[in-house]
Amino acid sequence: MSPFYRRNYYNQRISPEKLAYIEKRQEIRDLENKISQLKSKFGDSFTRPEPEDFQLNAKLITEIIATDEKARKKNTSRNNFITIFAIVIFVISFFLIMSILHDIISSLVGSIMIAWLPSSLFDSFFPEKKQHDLTSKYTQYSNLLKEYPSEFEIQKIKEEEILLKERKLKIEYWLSLNGHDFETEATKLFEKSGLFYVTKTKGSGDGGVDIILRTKDGIVIFVECKAHKHAVGPHIIRGLYGAMTSQGVERGILISLGGVTDGVIDFIRNKNIAVVDINDIIGFDKWISDYSNFLNPKETNE
Repeated sequence: MSPFYRRNYYNQRISPEKLAYIEKRQEIRDLENKISQLKSKFGDSFTRPEPEDFQLNAKLITEIIATDEKARKKNTSRNNFITIFAIVIFVISFFLIMSILHDIISSLVGSIMIAWLPSSLFDSFFPEKKQHDLTSKYTQYSNLLKEYPSEFEIQKIKEEEILLKERKLKIEYWLSLNGHDFETEATKLFEKSGLFYVTKTKGSGDGGVDIILRTKDGIVIFVECKAHKHAVGPHIIRGLYGAMTSQGVERGILISLGGVTDGVIDFIRNKNIAVVDINDIIGFDKWISDYSNFLNPKETNE
């Protein structure tokens, strides 16, 4: 059994009282989503949108605004004319048909058809004036510029991001998570490492697998997450190992907040299954670096 796998387990029962982190869980999630959305639009450094990013410049923007305003006025006048024209035709035809048929319903139907025909022809022969070809790009630029946060907001977001990172370095935060949230947070840890292609399973019928990791060299690793506050027993690791065996996967990781029992340590001996406890999570950068070196020993000798 590799020393790396042998030394990574935590066998201390943890039973903390209810913590304020539980109440703030949704607040934390909302804040993370907000920061993630802003970064997806403006990058990690919150770069201000520039016209050049949309194949625009000051001259083109002026031209687009003038062209679209001219089109808007002409289209408004055109639509108003068609509406008035249709109303006049309708009224005239209604009274003419009414004087002949003396039937309101027939007069209404006939008048609508008579008014609709010339209006449609007018609409076909005199279509609406088109906007500038780059209007869509200008609209994208304008909308993104409106969403761009102020310098004060950016500074506040950066401060909040620092607080989030500090909070995730505390054991209490991780102990406050339920099973689903713990799997999500564990997935984020692997994604941020940049060492794997990470897939979070759907959560049901996964055979003891919550996350699937793939290295750039094609190594597949099954990961199971347990948010239990106490040490988990051998039945958990057997489920993970069974999924690995059935799928022909040689490596696995069990992440357990409360660590594992001695029975688990005995079971994984001579098997490529690593155990991650809450201390490894707090120091995850160091843990994942060691694990990556273990997977790729040749790289450490270069």
